[in-house]
Amino acid sequence: MQVEGVVIPLASCMLVTAFFIVESRRLRASAYFYIAQSSLLVGVFLSIASLIPEPHFYLWAITAVITKVLIVPWLVLRTIAKLGVEVEEEPIIPTIPSFIADFSLMILGFWLGFSLPLPILRPGFRICFGTSLILMFLGIYGMTGKSCAIKQTICLCHLENGVHLLLATLAYATPITVEVGILTDAVLAIAIMLYLSTLIKKVSGSLSTYRLSSLRW
Repeated sequence: MQVEGVVIPLASCMLVTAFFIVESRRLRASAYFYIAQSSLLVGVFLSIASLIPEPHFYLWAITAVITKVLIVPWLVLRTIAKLGVEVEEEPIIPTIPSFIADFSLMILGFWLGFSLPLPILRPGFRICFGTSLILMFLGIYGMTGKSCAIKQTICLCHLENGVHLLLATLAYATPITVEVGILTDAVLAIAIMLYLSTLIKKVSGSLSTYRLSSLRW
């Protein structure tokens, strides 16, 4: 079986989860969609490991399960439960313009994915490359277009999934120490951001990062 025939459907499903991660107002729903997205990413790793084959991707998949499917979502859901906040703060961009922004970024990602000259990219991985760009674009958009600190944290996780899909499609032989190092740094960054979210809620009574201006002298 061609690896592209397995990886492309998995990567395409990641786009569906990306939309709901960014646009769902319910924080728990966003967290669960992130779990689904990370599980699909693990499927990409396992497919590459078995079909190309690249055995070191098995370790990458195991590490991703531990960090991205288990630890990070547990930290996010624990913080949501601790703060008792189920729905994110009112987004900066209204719903319809936000949907338009999402689909515009998807079009841009696919356009770049198919137009950039990348000789090292497997021909069948163009869709996966475009998908990785879209995940990163939507992650950045979610971090800047949403005011809720927890939603911004989930979008950072989502952005990081895009980075890993990019590495998986461009650099199969990336040393496993690099991959594990990225995952470890991500977990630490998420833990710090969630702790800061708790402090923001404690000080301002809200998770909106745009109310932090009230802390200025």
